[in-house]
Amino acid sequence: MSFDLVVWPASAVTTVEDADRKYEQLVTCEPESAAVDPRAVAFHRELTARYPPRSSLPMGQRADSPWCCDPAVVGEGVLMTIVWSAADTVSRFVRELAARHDLVCYDPEAGEVHSPPSVRRGSMSVLAGGAGSRGNTAKDTRSASPRRGRGAGSDRPGLRLVRRGL
Repeated sequence: MSFDLVVWPASAVTTVEDADRKYEQLVTCEPESAAVDPRAVAFHRELTARYPPRSSLPMGQRADSPWCCDPAVVGEGVLMTIVWSAADTVSRFVRELAARHDLVCYDPEAGEVHSPPSVRRGSMSVLAGGAGSRGNTAKDTRSASPRRGRGAGSDRPGLRLVRRGL
């Protein structure tokens, strides 16, 4: 089992729908055809200094790697596939590192978008959605999280605030 994350630069808070589109664009992108963003390269360099690529490890150490496959710079983003047992530790580091490099961090499985501090400016820091996803059980109540689905007593999709940015 694996856990995917992706990061990329953005100049405004990114919605879950925009993040879904960006994720699909990056996953289907031909690496050679896209311009590489220096922030993605710097993020990748620091990430792999902390957690070396699986392919760089001796065969006997690869089972201890947090990666299912090596993190990859694809155009302006970095795609990461993390082994489930390392998901909590590595994803926490990835979110912190993405914020330092001014990158959006997106968890496509939970539908959670972590915007960098430069675009939050006291507004929403985490947008989440996806009925039935693990994003529906937010533990940290300091960030904004709209939920896909129905608002209380409404027939229309609703939003629920679960955590506000600082």
